[in-house]
Amino acid sequence: MPRRKRIWLPDTFYHVTDRGNQKQTLFYEKSDFLTFQNVLDYVYEKYPFEVCAYCFMSNHYHFIIKSTDEPLSKIIGLIKKRYADYYNKKYNLTGHVFEDRFFADPLSSYYNIQRASYYVHYNPVNAYMVNSPLNYEWSSFKYYSLDCPTSEEPPQYLSTAPILSIFQGNTTSQKIQYNQWCKQAHTDYTTRQVNGDSIQVPGTW
Repeated sequence: MPRRKRIWLPDTFYHVTDRGNQKQTLFYEKSDFLTFQNVLDYVYEKYPFEVCAYCFMSNHYHFIIKSTDEPLSKIIGLIKKRYADYYNKKYNLTGHVFEDRFFADPLSSYYNIQRASYYVHYNPVNAYMVNSPLNYEWSSFKYYSLDCPTSEEPPQYLSTAPILSIFQGNTTSQKIQYNQWCKQAHTDYTTRQVNGDSIQVPGTW
């Protein structure tokens, strides 16, 4: 039976996530993470896209991403191909590196983007890898923090405006409010976990 064609909505942010084939590790060391970032830069130069949140975990990745000019499947497909070529060559492997299809959930409102961004940025925290998202190197959370070194430039494809614009005030005030909101969202998330309640965050796996 043929697979259903993906629906692409230009100017709509999607929560995109994909993982290693059979849940295998995608990023073993720092150079792998850096290469993945370089792949994103390369693809961005060919087919511009906008990301407002990302997180690269050891065996999967998350983006909140939109594309205006090219179908999202084309962009993600090229990212996967370029990284898979590098990965198989480096580790002397053949075959699929990623699972067959990536997950993509359209985020229909700024509120859903905001909620999904919590899930993306707090993925390392909820996986018990770090105590704070600011302590995880491979995510965009630091660019939403006042503690981000001013010398550290965000990737050219990253825009914090879609999320920060949800909050009032100047950029400093918006970052403070976003961090406070994320902390409260995390408290709510963990409380519902402890109570055994169902947890529904738009765009989660």
